Amino acid sequence: MLMHSFNPSSDFILAQPTRMSIDMAIQAETARRYIEAFHALDGAEFTKLKTPECEHVFAPKSLNMTVSKNNARFEAHMEHLRTILKAFPVYVKKLWEDKTHVTIWATSETVFQEEAKDEGAPQSSCSFGGEYMFVLEMNEDGDKIKRVVEFLDSNATEDIDEASTTKSWEQKI
Repeated sequence: MLMHSFNPSSDFILAQPTRMSIDMAIQAETARRYIEAFHALDGAEFTKLKTPECEHVFAPKSLNMTVSKNNARFEAHMEHLRTILKAFPVYVKKLWEDKTHVTIWATSETVFQEEAKDEGAPQSSCSFGGEYMFVLEMNEDGDKIKRVVEFLDSNATEDIDEASTTKSWEQKI
């Protein structure tokens, strides 16, 4: 009977993480933090995750949101939403990534500010959910987002827009 002593340095070749797997782990974490930033609608948190020249594009074109937003415009957009919404948690349903992009299929919940709700309106009339797709183009290191294409849920976006522009809403601002 032959006995073989175990020698970890010669009996096993341990796979070393490749640059791609390291970058993909970093970019997945960056994408996760990006989605988490929606909860508080804090524009500065989004900007921390983006390159200085990052462009945020909304789709589909039918929503007439054709002007892309640089970091400053996106921060202003978030500040406006914070006047209407208390929180906007976004939940990842599925995440796909390759070496330069992360694509996220997500759902959301809209939590309105108390002063934005109509008095006596049932909570169900003040709650919206939606589905979204985010395509994040990442920098070479995977720690910053160079471009965002956000596909909005057309019906939910129109419902929120309609709710935020009603006569009673205007009186409450």
